[in-house]
Amino acid sequence: MRKLFNNPPRGAHTFKAGYGTAAKARKTIRRLRSKPCTYRRRVAGTMYARAKYHAHATANMKQSMKIYKAYLASLKC
Repeated sequence: MRKLFNNPPRGAHTFKAGYGTAAKARKTIRRLRSKPCTYRRRVAGTMYARAKYHAHATANMKQSMKIYKAYLASLKC
């Protein structure tokens, strides 16, 4: 069967990441362990920036920012 509109094949999984709470940040970091180092840095940096520049940032987002900032500092790649 031909692909239409370059859709991903069925069963393809995208990486779920979160920045809304500290628990979501920790869960995201746990999921990142099996990924390459450059991918980990890119995802963590993106989540940090989303929390930092969110128009309606909450106290939970600020906690997740601290977690992502510490994680980015600890990466050695």
